[in-house]
Amino acid sequence: MLPRFSAWVAWITLISSPLMAFAEDGNVEGYDVKKVNHEFLDAAGYATDEIGDLPAKARYQATLERSGKYDAVRFVIHWRVPSGNIPNVTIKLQVRGMIPKLEHESVETLTKEYPKSPSFSGWVNLDIRDAQLKRLGRIMAWKVTILQDGKPMASRKSFTWDDSFLASQPQPQQETQAAPPAQQPNHETK
Repeated sequence: MLPRFSAWVAWITLISSPLMAFAEDGNVEGYDVKKVNHEFLDAAGYATDEIGDLPAKARYQATLERSGKYDAVRFVIHWRVPSGNIPNVTIKLQVRGMIPKLEHESVETLTKEYPKSPSFSGWVNLDIRDAQLKRLGRIMAWKVTILQDGKPMASRKSFTWDDSFLASQPQPQQETQAAPPAQQPNHETK
């Protein structure tokens, strides 16, 4: 009985492991959204009042969020592609928000386009300001996708993100920030 059971387990593992890997990580090999952070910016455009002091930054961020006296929300995204000079790379950020008093949810989309990827890895800052921030209200969820020629190659999302919500909504307004690669910070990872 034991050899038959272990053969059965081996067969199930062999069949299901590629599916499990794809379900957990739909990224194309070499493409990755490594990290996504968001931070509140004050009227002067700062995320902290003391540079280099992480506990002070955390306190300042909590104060900005509780008081609602922030002028923008910055998403800091660390991404990676298989090699430099990959054509038509776009970093797409979708943010879902809610205005509690109106019980209204909306989605805003921001993108950063690169005619050629500046390196293997990069950081990009995408800011939500003014009218976009007012339309969103409180940020509830986000999703970042790396596109090449319009095809999704990798993504990362908050645990509260729900793709089915987008299907029920009209197409969101899109703001594109095209930047030449020379102006972007170049943080290479090996």
